[in-house]
Amino acid sequence: MAENLSTSGSEDENSGDDVDNLVRAGEIVNVTKIKGERKDSELYKTGDMFLFHTAKRLKTSVLYRCRCYKSHHCLARIIKRDGVYRKSGLPHSHPREEEDIGRIEFVNECCKRVIERRAPGGLKRIFEEVRHEHPEVIIGFNGALEKRMQRTQQENKPPPPRTFNEAEALLLVRRRGRPRRNPHSIAVPQVAEGHPVPEVEAQPLVASLVRRRGRPR
Repeated sequence: MAENLSTSGSEDENSGDDVDNLVRAGEIVNVTKIKGERKDSELYKTGDMFLFHTAKRLKTSVLYRCRCYKSHHCLARIIKRDGVYRKSGLPHSHPREEEDIGRIEFVNECCKRVIERRAPGGLKRIFEEVRHEHPEVIIGFNGALEKRMQRTQQENKPPPPRTFNEAEALLLVRRRGRPRRNPHSIAVPQVAEGHPVPEVEAQPLVASLVRRRGRPR
């Protein structure tokens, strides 16, 4: 569901300040970047199940602070230098965020499958597939999730065709995704064992041909 960043390269540099004046780096921590709940937002998940926001980009480092720094007055921080994340600041002042992380990653997976599969069978079917794979996540198919998936679907729709060739190619792609039907298939009535098979009436087209043959020319 997410991209591991424990050995990733350095971020963009926006300041010339020395991070040593702000915090003192300590224990190495594993960090994974995930999509946030807001549009185009990012969160950083640590191995001990906490979430961080980007706080400040420095010349040689990036500082992250706990996303609960306002709601719980949490002063926990992590710092990234030379591609390595380390803990800094104080310990977290709140419980781990397993439930919130599971819910956020669940929604991200639903949106990912909307893009990859173009929502076959509808958005609710994709939701049910993900919930079957992750039954431990407590989440329902509510209006907020549906709107998030719809927005993802709209943002990733192919542009309208501008030429005849583009329109023809788009029609071919859509036809390939539909189930094929056998034009010669005839529905056969189900008959219980031991009962006679009912007579099948002639097709209307066959009956019209028979009537035409009997007419004088």
